[in-house]
Amino acid sequence: MIWGKYDLSFDLGEPERYRKDVPSAEVHVLEAGHFALDTAADQISTLVRDFLGSSVEAFRARQTNSSR
Repeated sequence: MIWGKYDLSFDLGEPERYRKDVPSAEVHVLEAGHFALDTAADQISTLVRDFLGSSVEAFRARQTNSSR
């Protein structure tokens, strides 16, 4: 989850409540507002790319382990 620290539309406590419900979730609170892509696009794209890369690696590891 990517959250804008200065988003007035949502309570800043929401990311931590989400993390309690989904302990394995990646939660990132950025120095941004509601339209975080306008002000933190590079940072968000890096986070998304890293997340997708780690997901692919985890998937491949599971496939390798299940074929043994």
